[in-house]
Formats: sequence, structure tokens, C-alpha cells
Amino acid sequence: MSYSQHYLVRSCDFVRLQVFYIASFVAVTSLFLLWKSSAVGYVFIALTSLLIMILQGKWIYPYTWLAEKEVQSSPKHSEHSVRIMSANVLMSNHKSEQLISLVDEHQPDLLITLESDSWWENKLSVIKKITRIT
Repeated sequence: MSYSQHYLVRSCDFVRLQVFYIASFVAVTSLFLLWKSSAVGYVFIALTSLLIMILQGKWIYPYTWLAEKEVQSSPKHSEHSVRIMSANVLMSNHKSEQLISLVDEHQPDLLITLESDSWWENKLSVIKKITRIT
């Protein structure tokens, strides 16, 4: 895995979708070539590509909008609810004002920050002073 944060580099960390697209392209191309030349080798290539698509699709499917939700949404103002906000802030990111304004706007019951350090702890200490009594 790369330490670069650029999306073009990070997309290579999770290649299932790219493999699925490449296999789709190879399957369509081999079927087209089979139709044009009727060489039996293209059948093997197409079937192998379809198998790869099925295997990769099995991993990708749960993360698509097609899959059934694992956790159902609750009514917006439910009496028995806990609002949780999770923020992956990155230590190199120093835009604390944006997160603080989001917390002020959404008023979560629990704020979880990921990849935070002492700098973030100091900046977010103002949030500790905000209490909501219901």
C-alpha cells in the first residue's frame, strides 16, 4: 500500500472494481472477436472473464446501492435514538473549524474522530464545553 493520499494512487489499494471493469471489457471484446472470426479460443477467454466478473462482483455487491441495507434508518426525531458522528480527520489536515461547525450543526450525542492527534484534541476541546440537556 502507498502512503500517498492522492485519489489516483489510493484507488489502486482497492482493485476489485478495476479488475471487474477490465474483465468486462475483455469479455465483451472476446465475444465480439468470436462473432467476427468464430475462433474457439475466444470462448475460453470470454468464460474466464465472466468467471472473474462473478467472483469480483460477489465482493463488490454488498457495497452497492443494489444490496439490501444491513441497518435500517430510524425516524428522524425518534425518542430512543443516539446520534453518532464519525470523522476521519487525518493528522495532516488542520481544518478544525469545518468539523466544529458540522458538530454545531448536527449536534451528535457521540463524536468519534479517526486519525486524530494531540493537535486535534486541543482544537476539539471547545466541543467538550458544549452540553445538550434534553
